[in-house]
Amino acid sequence: MAEHHIMIKQMVFLIIAFWITASCLASDVRRIYPCYRLTQTPALDGRLDDVSWKKIPESMGFYMCSGTGKKFAMKNQTSFKAGWTQEALYFAIRAEDSAPEQVISKKKHAKIWQDDSVELFFLPPGAQSYAHLAANCTGGRFFGHGKKNMDWEARFSIGSQEWFMEWRVPFRVLMDNPPSEGQEWLVNVGRNIPAGPVEERFTCWPLLKKGFHDAEHFGIFVFKKNPGEQVREEEREINRAYMNYMKEEIGKLAGIAKKHINDLMEIRKIRGPCEEVEKMLKAWDQALAITAQATTDLQKLSLVFRECVDLKSKSRNCLGRERLEILFNEN
Repeated sequence: MAEHHIMIKQMVFLIIAFWITASCLASDVRRIYPCYRLTQTPALDGRLDDVSWKKIPESMGFYMCSGTGKKFAMKNQTSFKAGWTQEALYFAIRAEDSAPEQVISKKKHAKIWQDDSVELFFLPPGAQSYAHLAANCTGGRFFGHGKKNMDWEARFSIGSQEWFMEWRVPFRVLMDNPPSEGQEWLVNVGRNIPAGPVEERFTCWPLLKKGFHDAEHFGIFVFKKNPGEQVREEEREINRAYMNYMKEEIGKLAGIAKKHINDLMEIRKIRGPCEEVEKMLKAWDQALAITAQATTDLQKLSLVFRECVDLKSKSRNCLGRERLEILFNEN
């Protein structure tokens, strides 16, 4: 009898453990964004410098939507903020791009996905199907799924190493009534990148398995009241997986930094100061410094990670060119 009770307890424990594990895995995959009510309506100019965005959490770390598994984009990352008023849903999107002035933006309607563009997907509770909106960087817009309504806006601007897009989508475009506090919507934010690594041609906020239209795996927007003091900590929490990924990748570089720094210092001794070499040395120093910190500011970590992308191959190429030039000069 005692053995029977022990077996039952063990089974109950295993069931609970399985449920907890499954829940953790599900929460790890299904991204959740706290969509706060805006204290002020942002000016829709595509610049993202409006005071109304200051207290809204930023979600970072878009996945490659290319069947490569759970992998974040490396070369061209994307982030967004979203907020709402009683009338509309607003988005502020930041898209990293090494040459933003060369964005591809030629299409006007259905083929906008071939341009540098953003696609938004919304599936409110009770809706029969999701709504699909897309916009490129020259004002081209497309409503691709659901009851067509073009009464929404998107504005674009260019930065030094990124471009920005600001959206206003009235709730009447998506549903009959605005959401209530605590309501949850299924949402996807996708980005099209026609120039760049082929594996980053399509990137997205949730971890999708079947392309942008994979509604089963959309992320979740939770509509909340005005943001409070907890927003910065909440921002760290919603970006924790991406933060851990960046730290891990930078940590790998820090482990091999000494050799590359020594090689670059040798080139510096022979050749004298060189802009490219100095830039490489600074990036390696940043990688070492960031791994030595117990806690890291999310924005700073993102900037360092951006500088460290392809750092190993860039350093090798730099060293190779400099050594060849030294060799030719000696002969």
